[in-house]
Amino acid sequence: MANREGICVFCHNKKSLIDSNNTLLSENGFGVCRSCSNRNVVLENKQSFIDMCLLLNMPFLIDKYENTVESGKKNVAWSTYKSRISKVWMEGFASSVFEYENQDKQEGFVITDEMKARWGTGYETSEIEVLELSLRNLYAIKEPATKFEVEKYISNVKLKIALDRAFEENDVKAIPALRKAYEDDCKTLGLEAVLNTKEDKIESVGESIRHWEATKPVPTRKEYEDVDGYAEYLTKWYITPLKRNFGMASEEEVNELYAGTE
Repeated sequence: MANREGICVFCHNKKSLIDSNNTLLSENGFGVCRSCSNRNVVLENKQSFIDMCLLLNMPFLIDKYENTVESGKKNVAWSTYKSRISKVWMEGFASSVFEYENQDKQEGFVITDEMKARWGTGYETSEIEVLELSLRNLYAIKEPATKFEVEKYISNVKLKIALDRAFEENDVKAIPALRKAYEDDCKTLGLEAVLNTKEDKIESVGESIRHWEATKPVPTRKEYEDVDGYAEYLTKWYITPLKRNFGMASEEEVNELYAGTE
């Protein structure tokens, strides 16, 4: 990717900017220059690498970070790290340490009394971890509106686990009935997005998201854009003021800054 010119968000000067996956910055003419990227990333400060990765929407890979530290190149820490992840730029999101599933495993999984009450007996620790993650995935797709709906979500996850077991045990008699029950239940709950029956295999939401992020980490579909309002907040209170200071903001953008203050 060829370097482009724009305003560096650190030094506020117009310079040649380094590679970035952050379209919110790049599409508005902002980014990070090479000298600022290396100045703001400290070789033995892991968090500084993570912060820069988040800013530029790039994966943080532990092994590449450790290789960078071992290199001892303090003055070009970010450039060194970036060169090490260049070949796994897009593939790296699946193993990034701020990827959801990996965080759970690193922090350790503890079964609480609430989890025991929710799932009952007969499950191994690893299975309860999968159950909890599957439930959270359903919440991410559609927040349950009532306690009854929560119970239906729990039943749906149990159905999914039972279906997975049937596939693992090659129980050809149980698979059709369990699959139909699971698919019907998903449709009843409005969770058709979790269904994927390609090659007799139903992929979990977590797996689907993980595979999708590995090839295209930034969502482009409108319904997935700025769900929490971060982009709107950053645009209004950070990007637009910067553009105004450099005479790059339109009249509409400036007016938007004062919207709702009358």
